[in-house]
Amino acid sequence: NTHSPHTPRTLFSLTLMWSGLFYAAVSTFGLNGLFFVVAVTLQTDKLTDFTYSFSFIITAIILLLNGDSINEAHAWIGSLIVIAWGTRLLLYLVIRIHKMGRDQRFDKIRTDTARFARFWAIQAIAVVIISLPLVVLNNSGVVVHERSSARWWTEGVGWAIGVSGVVIETVADQ
Repeated sequence: NTHSPHTPRTLFSLTLMWSGLFYAAVSTFGLNGLFFVVAVTLQTDKLTDFTYSFSFIITAIILLLNGDSINEAHAWIGSLIVIAWGTRLLLYLVIRIHKMGRDQRFDKIRTDTARFARFWAIQAIAVVIISLPLVVLNNSGVVVHERSSARWWTEGVGWAIGVSGVVIETVADQ
């Protein structure tokens, strides 16, 4: 089933992509902005890693629930891989900062509100950029009625890469 670049379905898909990007940006910047206010008020860096990881989890949930692929297995599996990865990362980073007491990388910027805000903004931008494949996955306009072997192969490779990434990062963090 092919479409010209100007068919309503293609335009609908592009609109969904932009709305997915909007949801990712608003949720990520909103969450990082909220936690930045708490962190700068308390002069703590213990929330930076938590917020980074939690942003991926929340963004994955929001993209899944607001995307047009919510009834598709590929959207659920991709989102669950990101949620599992984000949860593992969150636990690792929270335990690490608890053991460290403080993150020395923030000693010079924690008290400088502008520099601290810049860090939080860059962190939010990074989350949005890293989440772009999930934006596409959950807002692709693809409704799969027929499973081709190429589609299964492509999705299988994607899932294998996602799971491998979680395993490799987990081993590397030991």
